[in-house]
Amino acid sequence: MAWWYRQYARDQHPAAREHYEDAEKAASKKKLGLWADKSAIAPGDFRRAAAAERKAARVSAGRD
Repeated sequence: MAWWYRQYARDQHPAAREHYEDAEKAASKKKLGLWADKSAIAPGDFRRAAAAERKAARVSAGRD
């Protein structure tokens, strides 16, 4: 269960990039791993939401 970050694809060897892309497509099509989870959240989206929640808590507590 892993995400393939396309923004880093250019740093990968072309064969590795193709392997990861093919694996992601196959898993998505077959609903395997994280693709089986209808509520899976990309790590970056999770971190942004968590940071926003922490900031909201600080603001409501008068600390920001």
